[in-house]
Amino acid sequence: MSETTIHNPHDFLVKQAFGHKEVMVDFLASRLPKETLQRIDLSSLRLTNKSFGTKKGKAKHSDLIYAATISGQAGYLYISLEHQSEEEKYMPLRQLEYNVLLMRQHLEEGHKTLPLIVNICLYNGLQPYQGPVTLLELFAHPDIAKQYLVEGYHLVDLRSDSIEKIEQDKKAALAGLVLKQGKFRDFCQWIDRYEALLSLLAGPYNDRIYQYMFTLDPNKKGILERIERLEDPTQKQIAMTAAQYLRQEG
Repeated sequence: MSETTIHNPHDFLVKQAFGHKEVMVDFLASRLPKETLQRIDLSSLRLTNKSFGTKKGKAKHSDLIYAATISGQAGYLYISLEHQSEEEKYMPLRQLEYNVLLMRQHLEEGHKTLPLIVNICLYNGLQPYQGPVTLLELFAHPDIAKQYLVEGYHLVDLRSDSIEKIEQDKKAALAGLVLKQGKFRDFCQWIDRYEALLSLLAGPYNDRIYQYMFTLDPNKKGILERIERLEDPTQKQIAMTAAQYLRQEG
């Protein structure tokens, strides 16, 4: 093969060499930590045809994705080549972007759980690699990122929260209470029961509250009848304005 047909010699060599299972097995056995290696069934290693594009839509041919059994679960070994003269500052983010695509594809194939993924970056730049190797290093406040991005998101479960608990949200309380009821698409009795809250928890979005009710609840006539009986003139005006707006919108 002539040199003119090899547009990127780095990518070419990585794909041709590490595309062989026996080469990959030796590489992993030599390079991975023992505790990680013990979890991987190297006999199950097989090269996949999965590939993902960059943000510019170009395929990354240097990326190799091997499927393997990891800790008794289907998983992947993701190999990427970094051969730029300068290290990739956002390599952990780039790996995460590819990992998410790989996870989504894994689920679309019928799997019920996310695959385990071992990311490996093979670097051959001119300078010693000093870039970040963890996603947390890219954050200004890694402790907060670790708590809410890596370890889990903060769940606000309106379904199980009591009315009193939601009321503690102050200006956000009315939205929470209406969303809690919105699942049932029935606001007539709700208005009768919590009419005082419409005034007590009034906020800058009250007109949207009534639009939400009208949109979800098929008994719009019943809602209008209750709005007409509202004692708070401000709330009545806001509600009637919202109803008129929806009429104009058809």
